[in-house]
Amino acid sequence: MDPQLLVAILTLLATAFPIFAAITARLSRTIKRLKDKARKQDEVIKELVVFSMSSEAYKHLWHIHHGRLQVERREPGSEYLEYLYHDNEQMHREMYFLKDHGYLQPVSGGDLYFSNNIDGVNLVDIVKPSAIGSFYVDLRKEYEENVLHEST
Repeated sequence: MDPQLLVAILTLLATAFPIFAAITARLSRTIKRLKDKARKQDEVIKELVVFSMSSEAYKHLWHIHHGRLQVERREPGSEYLEYLYHDNEQMHREMYFLKDHGYLQPVSGGDLYFSNNIDGVNLVDIVKPSAIGSFYVDLRKEYEENVLHEST
């Protein structure tokens, strides 16, 4: 049964039976405390998710995400974001982190290989964020906006 419905029923009963007034008040406090606890747990989970990725790996995901949005929305002949792959150890490792954790997928199917064969290639043309990758970008954007809003 919905806790709020239960409180409403007990509130009605409390008008006829005083014992229900105390039960209703106690139940209302318990529901409020549980809602506050759930909200705090939700915040902790969001922070854990947000901080599960380095800012460097997130930068790659962000650029690819926004580049793909431009590609999908662009008008013929318009320019779109270019984000080049550079075959160095750090970018190689971060791109495989994104791929292996399911944040990126190939644009045209198949598998993704990050090597010197694609050095200088525009990643926006060959990879796109998966559904979880796009979700992560949106979640991190929301978190960063909330943190900035709270600090001002």
